[in-house]
Amino acid sequence: MRFWLFKLGESLPFQPSHRSMRTDMLANALVRRGHEVLWWTSSFDHFSKSWISSSDSTRSVNERYTIRMLKGSGYSKNVSLRRLLDHRLIARRFRQQWRQFPKPDAMLCAMPPYDLALAVSDVAKALNVPSVIDIRDQWPQLFVDQVPDFLRLPTRIALINEFRYLRKALQNSTAITAMMQELLDWGLELSGKERTEYDRVFYLGAERPRAVDEVSYRDLEKKLYSLRNVPTVFFIGSFGHYYNPLMLVHVARELQESNIHFLIAGDGVHGKEIEKAAEGLSNVILPGWLNEGEIAFCMKYCDIGVIPTTEILDAFPNKAFVYLSGSLPVITSTQGELQSLLRDYGAGEIFEPGDTERLKDIIIDMLEDEEELRKSKENAKRLFEDKLLADRVYGEFACYLEELVERSPTTPDSFSGSGECSL
Repeated sequence: MRFWLFKLGESLPFQPSHRSMRTDMLANALVRRGHEVLWWTSSFDHFSKSWISSSDSTRSVNERYTIRMLKGSGYSKNVSLRRLLDHRLIARRFRQQWRQFPKPDAMLCAMPPYDLALAVSDVAKALNVPSVIDIRDQWPQLFVDQVPDFLRLPTRIALINEFRYLRKALQNSTAITAMMQELLDWGLELSGKERTEYDRVFYLGAERPRAVDEVSYRDLEKKLYSLRNVPTVFFIGSFGHYYNPLMLVHVARELQESNIHFLIAGDGVHGKEIEKAAEGLSNVILPGWLNEGEIAFCMKYCDIGVIPTTEILDAFPNKAFVYLSGSLPVITSTQGELQSLLRDYGAGEIFEPGDTERLKDIIIDMLEDEEELRKSKENAKRLFEDKLLADRVYGEFACYLEELVERSPTTPDSFSGSGECSL
Protein backbone atom coordinates (compact mmCIF):
# COMPACT_ATOMS: atom_id res chain seq x y z
CA MET A 1 0.00 0.00 0.00
CA ARG A 2 0.99 3.63 -0.43
CA PHE A 3 0.38 6.15 2.36
CA TRP A 4 0.73 9.92 2.36
CA LEU A 5 1.49 11.48 5.76
CA PHE A 6 1.34 15.23 6.47
CA LYS A 7 3.01 17.01 9.38
CA LEU A 8 4.84 20.31 9.69
CA GLY A 9 7.29 21.14 12.46
CA GLU A 10 8.78 17.74 13.28
CA SER A 11 12.45 16.80 13.07
CA LEU A 12 13.33 15.08 9.79
CA PRO A 13 15.35 11.84 9.63
CA PHE A 14 18.26 13.35 7.67
CA GLN A 15 18.79 16.30 10.05
CA PRO A 16 21.84 16.06 12.37
CA SER A 17 19.77 16.73 15.50
CA HIS A 18 16.97 14.35 14.47
CA ARG A 19 14.77 12.88 17.19
CA SER A 20 12.15 10.47 15.91
CA MET A 21 8.66 11.79 16.65
CA ARG A 22 5.09 10.69 15.86
CA THR A 23 5.12 11.01 12.06
CA ASP A 24 8.54 9.42 11.61
CA MET A 25 7.64 6.59 14.00
CA LEU A 26 4.42 5.90 12.09
CA ALA A 27 6.24 6.09 8.76
CA ASN A 28 8.83 3.57 9.94
CA ALA A 29 6.11 1.24 11.26
CA LEU A 30 4.38 1.33 7.86
CA VAL A 31 7.67 0.75 6.01
CA ARG A 32 8.48 -2.25 8.23
CA ARG A 33 5.14 -3.71 7.18
CA GLY A 34 6.12 -3.42 3.51
CA HIS A 35 4.30 -0.19 2.56
CA GLU A 36 5.47 2.97 0.81
CA VAL A 37 5.35 6.32 2.61
CA LEU A 38 5.45 9.87 1.27
CA TRP A 39 5.73 12.44 4.07
CA TRP A 40 4.68 15.95 3.03
CA THR A 41 6.24 18.60 5.24
CA SER A 42 7.86 22.05 5.27
CA SER A 43 11.34 23.01 4.07
CA PHE A 44 11.52 25.28 7.16
CA ASP A 45 12.91 23.95 10.46
CA HIS A 46 10.39 24.84 13.18
CA PHE A 47 12.94 24.42 15.99
CA SER A 48 15.94 26.36 14.67
CA LYS A 49 13.79 28.80 12.63
CA SER A 50 16.06 28.21 9.62
CA TRP A 51 15.62 26.76 6.14
CA ILE A 52 16.32 23.08 5.50
CA SER A 53 15.93 23.67 1.78
CA SER A 54 15.70 26.90 -0.18
CA SER A 55 12.99 25.53 -2.46
CA ASP A 56 10.48 22.70 -2.82
CA SER A 57 12.49 19.48 -2.78
CA THR A 58 12.31 15.72 -2.28
CA ARG A 59 14.61 13.53 -0.18
CA SER A 60 14.62 9.74 0.12
CA VAL A 61 15.08 8.19 3.55
CA ASN A 62 15.13 4.70 2.01
CA GLU A 63 13.60 2.95 -1.00
CA ARG A 64 10.12 2.95 0.56
CA TYR A 65 10.22 6.21 2.53
CA THR A 66 10.33 9.64 0.84
CA ILE A 67 9.97 13.16 2.19
CA ARG A 68 8.52 16.03 0.14
CA MET A 69 9.37 19.47 1.50
CA LEU A 70 7.27 22.49 0.50
CA LYS A 71 8.48 26.07 0.88
CA GLY A 72 6.35 28.52 2.82
CA SER A 73 7.27 31.93 4.21
CA GLY A 74 9.05 30.86 7.38
CA TYR A 75 8.47 32.60 10.72
CA SER A 76 10.35 33.78 13.80
CA LYS A 77 7.65 33.24 16.45
CA ASN A 78 5.54 30.15 17.06
CA VAL A 79 2.40 32.16 17.75
CA SER A 80 2.30 34.73 14.94
CA LEU A 81 0.43 35.79 11.83
CA ARG A 82 3.48 34.93 9.76
CA ARG A 83 3.30 31.31 10.91
CA LEU A 84 -0.35 31.20 9.80
CA LEU A 85 0.73 32.63 6.43
CA ASP A 86 3.45 29.97 6.19
CA HIS A 87 0.91 27.20 6.72
CA ARG A 88 -1.50 28.73 4.21
CA LEU A 89 1.21 28.86 1.56
CA ILE A 90 2.20 25.24 2.15
CA ALA A 91 -1.44 24.12 1.87
CA ARG A 92 -1.67 26.00 -1.43
CA ARG A 93 1.54 24.40 -2.74
CA PHE A 94 0.21 20.95 -1.88
CA ARG A 95 -2.99 21.64 -3.81
CA GLN A 96 -0.82 22.61 -6.79
CA GLN A 97 1.56 19.64 -6.63
CA TRP A 98 -0.26 16.50 -5.49
CA ARG A 99 -0.96 15.32 -9.05
CA GLN A 100 2.79 14.91 -9.63
CA PHE A 101 2.93 11.86 -7.35
CA PRO A 102 1.46 8.33 -7.58
CA LYS A 103 -2.01 8.01 -6.06
CA PRO A 104 -2.01 6.94 -2.38
CA ASP A 105 -4.25 4.32 -0.82
CA ALA A 106 -4.88 6.56 2.21
CA MET A 107 -3.86 9.95 3.59
CA LEU A 108 -3.25 11.03 7.18
CA CYS A 109 -2.77 14.68 8.12
CA ALA A 110 -1.72 15.94 11.54
CA MET A 111 -3.61 18.99 12.78
CA PRO A 112 -2.34 21.69 13.18
CA PRO A 113 -2.21 23.07 10.59
CA TYR A 114 -5.93 23.06 9.82
CA ASP A 115 -5.61 24.67 6.37
CA LEU A 116 -3.37 21.82 5.23
CA ALA A 117 -5.84 19.37 6.83
CA LEU A 118 -8.61 20.89 4.70
CA ALA A 119 -6.50 20.58 1.55
CA VAL A 120 -5.75 16.94 2.37
CA SER A 121 -9.39 16.04 3.03
CA ASP A 122 -10.43 17.76 -0.23
CA VAL A 123 -7.81 15.93 -2.29
CA ALA A 124 -8.62 12.60 -0.64
CA LYS A 125 -12.27 13.12 -1.53
CA ALA A 126 -11.34 13.86 -5.14
CA LEU A 127 -9.20 10.72 -5.28
CA ASN A 128 -11.85 8.65 -3.47
CA VAL A 129 -9.37 7.39 -0.85
CA PRO A 130 -9.73 7.37 2.96
CA SER A 131 -8.40 10.36 4.88
CA VAL A 132 -7.63 10.70 8.57
CA ILE A 133 -7.19 13.93 10.55
CA ASP A 134 -4.85 13.27 13.49
CA ILE A 135 -5.44 15.99 16.11
CA ARG A 136 -2.29 17.06 17.96
CA ASP A 137 -3.44 20.41 19.37
CA GLN A 138 -6.55 22.57 19.64
CA TRP A 139 -5.76 25.03 16.87
CA PRO A 140 -7.25 27.61 16.32
CA GLN A 141 -8.89 27.43 19.77
CA LEU A 142 -5.40 27.78 21.27
CA PHE A 143 -5.18 31.37 20.00
CA VAL A 144 -8.48 32.23 21.67
CA ASP A 145 -7.35 30.70 24.97
CA GLN A 146 -4.14 32.74 25.07
CA VAL A 147 -5.74 36.20 25.07
CA PRO A 148 -7.36 37.93 28.09
CA ASP A 149 -11.00 37.03 28.79
CA PHE A 150 -12.40 40.29 27.43
CA LEU A 151 -10.69 39.67 24.07
CA ARG A 152 -11.77 36.06 23.61
CA LEU A 153 -15.05 36.73 21.83
CA PRO A 154 -13.51 39.25 19.38
CA THR A 155 -10.64 36.82 18.76
CA ARG A 156 -13.06 33.99 18.12
CA ILE A 157 -14.96 36.17 15.65
CA ALA A 158 -11.71 37.19 13.93
CA LEU A 159 -10.82 33.51 13.52
CA ILE A 160 -14.23 32.42 12.26
CA ASN A 161 -12.85 31.39 8.87
CA GLU A 162 -10.05 29.40 10.54
CA PHE A 163 -12.60 27.44 12.57
CA ARG A 164 -14.60 26.90 9.38
CA TYR A 165 -11.55 25.42 7.63
CA LEU A 166 -11.02 22.95 10.47
CA ARG A 167 -14.69 22.03 10.78
CA LYS A 168 -14.92 21.30 7.07
CA ALA A 169 -11.71 19.25 7.13
CA LEU A 170 -13.05 17.14 10.00
CA GLN A 171 -16.43 16.70 8.33
CA ASN A 172 -14.82 15.63 5.04
CA SER A 173 -12.43 13.14 6.63
CA THR A 174 -13.10 9.43 6.84
CA ALA A 175 -11.90 9.33 10.44
CA ILE A 176 -10.49 11.39 13.28
CA THR A 177 -7.63 10.22 15.46
CA ALA A 178 -5.92 12.01 18.32
CA MET A 179 -3.09 11.59 20.80
CA MET A 180 -5.46 11.70 23.77
CA GLN A 181 -9.17 11.28 24.44
CA GLU A 182 -9.84 14.93 25.25
CA LEU A 183 -8.57 15.99 21.82
CA LEU A 184 -10.66 13.36 20.06
CA ASP A 185 -13.78 14.49 21.94
CA TRP A 186 -13.05 18.10 21.02
CA GLY A 187 -12.60 17.26 17.35
CA LEU A 188 -15.78 15.23 17.18
CA GLU A 189 -17.77 17.98 18.89
CA LEU A 190 -16.40 20.59 16.49
CA SER A 191 -17.16 18.39 13.46
CA GLY A 192 -20.71 17.69 14.58
CA LYS A 193 -20.19 14.00 13.77
CA GLU A 194 -21.05 11.03 15.95
CA ARG A 195 -18.10 8.87 16.95
CA THR A 196 -17.65 5.72 14.87
CA GLU A 197 -15.32 2.74 15.07
CA TYR A 198 -12.96 4.64 12.79
CA ASP A 199 -12.32 7.37 15.39
CA ARG A 200 -9.48 6.31 17.65
CA VAL A 201 -6.92 7.48 20.21
CA PHE A 202 -3.27 6.63 19.64
CA TYR A 203 -0.93 7.98 22.30
CA LEU A 204 2.22 9.79 21.21
CA GLY A 205 4.37 6.90 22.37
CA ALA A 206 8.12 6.89 22.88
CA GLU A 207 11.02 4.58 22.28
CA ARG A 208 12.97 2.99 25.09
CA PRO A 209 15.99 5.13 26.02
CA ARG A 210 18.89 4.00 23.89
CA ALA A 211 22.06 2.61 25.41
CA VAL A 212 24.36 5.44 26.40
CA ASP A 213 28.07 5.52 25.60
CA GLU A 214 29.50 7.03 28.77
CA VAL A 215 32.63 8.30 27.00
CA SER A 216 30.55 10.49 24.68
CA TYR A 217 29.13 12.51 27.58
CA ARG A 218 32.19 13.42 29.63
CA ASP A 219 31.45 17.15 29.55
CA LEU A 220 27.82 16.61 30.57
CA GLU A 221 28.90 14.18 33.27
CA LYS A 222 31.05 16.92 34.81
CA LYS A 223 28.01 19.22 34.97
CA LEU A 224 26.05 16.47 36.72
CA TYR A 225 28.75 15.55 39.24
CA SER A 226 26.82 17.05 42.17
CA LEU A 227 23.86 14.74 41.41
CA ARG A 228 25.72 11.55 42.25
CA ASN A 229 23.96 9.67 45.05
CA VAL A 230 21.47 12.45 45.82
CA PRO A 231 17.70 12.44 45.14
CA THR A 232 17.08 14.43 41.97
CA VAL A 233 14.02 16.04 40.35
CA PHE A 234 14.02 16.34 36.55
CA PHE A 235 12.40 18.80 34.16
CA ILE A 236 12.94 18.65 30.41
CA GLY A 237 11.38 20.84 27.73
CA SER A 238 10.68 24.35 26.52
CA PHE A 239 10.44 27.11 29.12
CA GLY A 240 7.20 28.39 27.59
CA HIS A 241 3.82 29.80 28.53
CA TYR A 242 2.19 26.55 29.62
CA TYR A 243 5.17 24.61 30.98
CA ASN A 244 7.25 27.08 32.94
CA PRO A 245 9.64 25.44 35.45
CA LEU A 246 10.05 28.65 37.46
CA MET A 247 8.03 27.13 40.31
CA LEU A 248 10.59 24.31 40.49
CA VAL A 249 13.32 26.89 41.08
CA HIS A 250 11.19 28.38 43.88
CA VAL A 251 10.83 24.90 45.42
CA ALA A 252 14.58 24.35 45.10
CA ARG A 253 15.24 27.59 46.96
CA GLU A 254 13.04 26.43 49.85
CA LEU A 255 14.83 23.06 49.91
CA GLN A 256 18.40 24.37 49.88
CA GLU A 257 19.12 22.82 53.28
CA SER A 258 18.01 19.36 52.11
CA ASN A 259 19.98 17.05 49.81
CA ILE A 260 17.30 17.23 47.07
CA HIS A 261 18.64 18.52 43.75
CA PHE A 262 16.92 19.79 40.61
CA LEU A 263 18.02 19.21 37.02
CA ILE A 264 16.11 21.68 34.82
CA ALA A 265 16.98 21.10 31.17
CA GLY A 266 15.76 23.10 28.21
CA ASP A 267 15.37 26.69 27.09
CA GLY A 268 12.75 29.10 25.82
CA VAL A 269 11.14 32.48 26.28
CA HIS A 270 11.50 32.26 30.07
CA GLY A 271 15.13 31.09 29.93
CA LYS A 272 16.69 34.30 31.27
CA GLU A 273 14.09 34.50 34.04
CA ILE A 274 14.89 30.92 35.10
CA GLU A 275 18.64 31.59 35.07
CA LYS A 276 18.24 34.70 37.22
CA ALA A 277 15.95 32.95 39.71
CA ALA A 278 18.45 30.06 40.05
CA GLU A 279 21.47 32.27 40.75
CA GLY A 280 23.27 31.16 43.90
CA LEU A 281 21.37 27.85 44.19
CA SER A 282 23.83 24.96 44.48
CA ASN A 283 20.99 22.44 44.24
CA VAL A 284 19.89 23.56 40.73
CA ILE A 285 21.64 22.57 37.51
CA LEU A 286 20.69 24.18 34.18
CA PRO A 287 22.42 22.20 31.41
CA GLY A 288 20.54 23.93 28.59
CA TRP A 289 18.89 22.19 25.66
CA LEU A 290 19.62 18.45 25.44
CA ASN A 291 19.48 16.03 22.54
CA GLU A 292 17.97 12.56 22.76
CA GLY A 293 21.16 10.86 23.91
CA GLU A 294 21.85 13.52 26.53
CA ILE A 295 18.33 13.17 27.91
CA ALA A 296 18.81 9.41 28.28
CA PHE A 297 22.13 10.05 30.02
CA CYS A 298 20.57 12.55 32.42
CA MET A 299 17.73 10.24 33.43
CA LYS A 300 20.25 7.87 34.98
CA TYR A 301 20.83 10.54 37.62
CA CYS A 302 17.16 11.37 38.25
CA ASP A 303 14.38 9.94 40.42
CA ILE A 304 11.18 11.76 39.41
CA GLY A 305 10.00 13.95 36.55
CA VAL A 306 7.81 17.03 36.92
CA ILE A 307 5.30 18.64 34.54
CA PRO A 308 4.37 22.02 36.06
CA THR A 309 1.65 23.98 34.24
CA THR A 310 0.75 27.62 34.72
CA GLU A 311 -2.98 27.02 34.29
CA ILE A 312 -5.55 24.23 34.01
CA LEU A 313 -4.65 22.25 30.92
CA ASP A 314 -5.89 18.98 29.40
CA ALA A 315 -2.64 17.65 28.00
CA PHE A 316 -0.46 14.57 27.55
CA PRO A 317 2.86 16.29 26.74
CA ASN A 318 5.97 14.70 25.23
CA LYS A 319 7.90 15.07 28.47
CA ALA A 320 5.54 12.60 30.18
CA PHE A 321 6.54 9.91 27.66
CA VAL A 322 10.22 10.75 28.16
CA TYR A 323 10.01 10.47 31.95
CA LEU A 324 8.04 7.24 31.90
CA SER A 325 10.35 5.70 29.29
CA GLY A 326 13.15 6.18 31.84
CA SER A 327 11.05 4.62 34.65
CA LEU A 328 10.63 7.99 36.37
CA PRO A 329 7.38 8.57 38.29
CA VAL A 330 5.64 11.74 37.15
CA ILE A 331 4.36 14.67 39.20
CA THR A 332 1.99 16.69 37.03
CA SER A 333 -0.58 19.48 37.17
CA THR A 334 -2.07 18.55 33.79
CA GLN A 335 -5.66 17.35 33.68
CA GLY A 336 -7.24 14.47 31.80
CA GLU A 337 -5.89 11.15 30.57
CA LEU A 338 -2.33 11.38 31.87
CA GLN A 339 -3.67 12.03 35.35
CA SER A 340 -5.95 8.98 35.11
CA LEU A 341 -3.16 6.69 33.91
CA LEU A 342 -0.78 7.81 36.66
CA ARG A 343 -3.43 7.10 39.29
CA ASP A 344 -4.43 3.74 37.78
CA TYR A 345 -0.83 2.54 37.70
CA GLY A 346 0.41 4.24 40.88
CA ALA A 347 3.09 5.93 38.77
CA GLY A 348 2.94 9.51 40.00
CA GLU A 349 1.17 12.30 41.85
CA ILE A 350 -1.07 15.26 40.96
CA PHE A 351 -1.05 18.89 42.08
CA GLU A 352 -3.00 21.98 41.09
CA PRO A 353 -1.44 24.43 38.60
CA GLY A 354 0.72 26.99 40.37
CA ASP A 355 0.47 25.28 43.81
CA THR A 356 4.15 25.49 44.74
CA GLU A 357 3.61 24.37 48.37
CA ARG A 358 1.80 21.20 47.32
CA LEU A 359 4.48 20.46 44.73
CA LYS A 360 7.16 20.83 47.39
CA ASP A 361 5.33 18.49 49.78
CA ILE A 362 4.88 15.84 47.08
CA ILE A 363 8.56 15.97 46.14
CA ILE A 364 9.64 15.59 49.77
CA ASP A 365 7.21 12.73 50.43
CA MET A 366 8.16 10.80 47.28
CA LEU A 367 11.91 11.13 47.78
CA GLU A 368 11.98 10.43 51.51
CA ASP A 369 10.25 7.02 51.25
CA GLU A 370 12.76 4.88 49.34
CA GLU A 371 10.54 1.80 49.21
CA GLU A 372 7.55 3.69 47.83
CA LEU A 373 9.80 5.45 45.34
CA ARG A 374 11.11 2.09 44.13
CA LYS A 375 7.55 0.82 43.64
CA SER A 376 6.58 4.02 41.82
CA LYS A 377 9.52 3.56 39.45
CA GLU A 378 8.47 -0.01 38.73
CA ASN A 379 4.90 1.19 38.10
CA ALA A 380 6.15 3.92 35.76
CA LYS A 381 8.06 1.31 33.76
CA ARG A 382 4.99 -0.96 33.63
CA LEU A 383 2.76 1.92 32.44
CA PHE A 384 5.23 2.75 29.69
CA GLU A 385 5.54 -0.85 28.50
CA ASP A 386 1.77 -1.48 28.62
CA LYS A 387 0.48 1.70 27.01
CA LEU A 388 3.16 4.02 25.64
CA LEU A 389 5.94 2.01 24.00
CA ALA A 390 6.36 3.36 20.47
CA ASP A 391 6.66 -0.05 18.81
CA ARG A 392 3.31 -1.04 20.27
CA VAL A 393 1.53 2.28 19.64
CA TYR A 394 2.68 2.72 16.04
CA GLY A 395 2.35 -0.95 15.18
CA GLU A 396 -1.31 -0.65 16.15
CA PHE A 397 -1.60 2.68 14.29
CA ALA A 398 -0.17 1.11 11.10
CA CYS A 399 -2.52 -1.85 11.46
CA TYR A 400 -5.46 0.53 11.81
CA LEU A 401 -4.51 2.33 8.57
CA GLU A 402 -4.23 -0.99 6.75
CA GLU A 403 -7.72 -1.96 7.86
CA LEU A 404 -9.04 1.45 6.90
CA VAL A 405 -7.86 0.83 3.34
CA GLU A 406 -8.90 -2.82 3.16
CA ARG A 407 -12.39 -2.45 4.59
CA SER A 408 -14.68 0.02 2.91
CA PRO A 409 -16.04 2.86 5.08
CA THR A 410 -19.44 2.10 3.54
CA THR A 411 -19.52 -1.13 5.57
CA PRO A 412 -18.43 0.00 9.03
CA ASP A 413 -19.59 -3.20 10.70
CA SER A 414 -16.68 -5.00 9.06
CA PHE A 415 -14.12 -2.61 10.54
CA SER A 416 -12.56 -3.38 13.90
CA GLY A 417 -9.59 -0.98 14.06
CA SER A 418 -8.51 -3.15 16.95
CA GLY A 419 -4.82 -3.38 16.19
CA GLU A 420 -5.06 -7.17 16.56
CA CYS A 421 -3.33 -7.94 13.27
CA SER A 422 0.25 -9.18 13.35
CA LEU A 423 2.61 -6.56 14.71
